[in-house]
Amino acid sequence: MSFTVLATRWSDVYISAASRFLAGAAMFTTSVTLVLHLQTSGLGGLAVAALTLASTLPLVLLSPITGRMADRFDSRRLILLSGAVQAGATFAMVFTNHLVALLALSMLVACGTALLQPVMGALLPTMATKDDLPKAAAVGQTGALVGMMAGPALAGVLVGELGPETTLLAAAAMSVLRTVASLNIRTRRGGNAPATATGTTPATATWRLRDDRLVATMIIGLAAVVGVLSAANVTEVFLVRESFGASETLYGIINATWMAGMAVGAWLFAMVISRTRHDGQLAYLLFGLLGASSLVMFAGGALTSITMVVPLFLIGGAANAGENSVVAVTMARRVPLEQQGRAIAKESGIVNGTTMVGFVGGGLALEYLDPRTIFMALGIGGLVAVIACLTPVIRAGRAVGAETSVNTVAGAATSGDSAPAATGSRPATDPTPEPVTV
Repeated sequence: MSFTVLATRWSDVYISAASRFLAGAAMFTTSVTLVLHLQTSGLGGLAVAALTLASTLPLVLLSPITGRMADRFDSRRLILLSGAVQAGATFAMVFTNHLVALLALSMLVACGTALLQPVMGALLPTMATKDDLPKAAAVGQTGALVGMMAGPALAGVLVGELGPETTLLAAAAMSVLRTVASLNIRTRRGGNAPATATGTTPATATWRLRDDRLVATMIIGLAAVVGVLSAANVTEVFLVRESFGASETLYGIINATWMAGMAVGAWLFAMVISRTRHDGQLAYLLFGLLGASSLVMFAGGALTSITMVVPLFLIGGAANAGENSVVAVTMARRVPLEQQGRAIAKESGIVNGTTMVGFVGGGLALEYLDPRTIFMALGIGGLVAVIACLTPVIRAGRAVGAETSVNTVAGAATSGDSAPAATGSRPATDPTPEPVTV
């Protein structure tokens, strides 16, 4: 990467985590409130499916636009714009019960999210040094996960006690607070933001996804596996409630264990990532975790007791968090800073696109197969996708490892060291990210 952060600005990292908490809480409070409202209004599964698609489609379609905006315009202005769109759309939901209007407003909220994701994601490598990136990513992911866990619970309580209108007002207020918190981040990028504020210098190299074999294979493999496994999001409730006969309360607890596993996994894999010697090892770690996620899906369909679902979901959630952290750190290390927004938006668009296909596939599969069979088939499909990607991943990883070894030896020779560094290693104090493959 062509930019170097001289020192981690931890205050910005924690403010960013707080804003991600509020963003996650607002998003899930709104979505759960709308689902409950549609259900009590007598609308069926098609309405809920339409709501899910309306909340996901802008993330796919707008990724080329929002990525360029994140790189070109001042981050604070974009944060303010996304917050205004989300808060305004959520506030407008209070005044309508019409399904089409609610779907349109949900798409507006998702437009705000589509803009916010690349902006906040691209700020991460300007806040933290390469050595601190795994911890900084874990802090941000924890904030988002806690918000995602708090949102559904808050929606359930407020809708039951005060009604959906008041709950949506609370969600709109959280969007406003998220915006205010984000504007307190001192680190800026894009537009006329001063480069010296983050200790960076302009980069001249260009980066394209298809030219970076390592990142390209990682994203393609991630999208393929996630596209298969995302069908479980549709069938999960049927597996837990119908196949295992769990109550609504027990289902809520089991569902929360996945998020709890993610919260633990974010910190666990931050330590693992910080010990990797080169970016190729991140690719190996990602596909190992994707294989573990596939095994979790297969085991979910093969289990005969509900008591084993909780530890299984904890493992699956931890692997899920590890995958998120690996991708975030890889993108931060290998993409030039001035193109981070486009790269993050492109990755998000690809993965969310295959996720939508998985949602549709899961719904169709339920018409013909029982949940246990679907989960086992998803696990097998995920493993097949992982195996299919292994050869290009190993080749790309070896190329990066060899490249790192050559650069390390050359650096040692230039500095006058009496002996070259070990093959495939780099100095622990070297703040320079891995070179971009072009």
